[in-house]
Amino acid sequence: MQLFTGKDLAGWTIHPSEPNRKWAVNDGALTLDGSLRGHLFSTRDDIRDVHLRIEAKCEGNTSAIGVRVPFTLEEGGTVRCYGARLGTRDAFGPFTFGNASKELFVKRGEWFTQELILRKDKLTVKINGEEVQTLTAPLQEQRGRVVLSVLPGEAKFRKIEIKELPPD
Repeated sequence: MQLFTGKDLAGWTIHPSEPNRKWAVNDGALTLDGSLRGHLFSTRDDIRDVHLRIEAKCEGNTSAIGVRVPFTLEEGGTVRCYGARLGTRDAFGPFTFGNASKELFVKRGEWFTQELILRKDKLTVKINGEEVQTLTAPLQEQRGRVVLSVLPGEAKFRKIEIKELPPD
């Protein structure tokens, strides 16, 4: 199922505490303009066990994507979720951080595929089809949204799709 069509922001929303963030679709790619980090949440909030696949490009290693996210921002603008930094081996879960390198695993400015496969409390991250990290974290949220956490000008997304995984 496509969460981003490449045409508009249908199916996405900003958090009320970030009303001035300027998310846009330019040449089929989702981007954030301005000078402040922004969070873009899927309007769909019933995502449980899932295989998330994105096509993105990044200029640095501080943007991230997360799944099973509540529609809240913690103090300091963080979110509680399972996720990974774009283009890196760095994965995280609620109250758990991986020990993988935060160095980019992809070339700056080139499109790549990143996958997050979340089943219960186990997150697997793949980049360009290669498994780069597996992390188990305490099970917190049973369901939630997808979130993009991006610094302006650092990342672009041209595909965001999910496949719900059947229960074990």
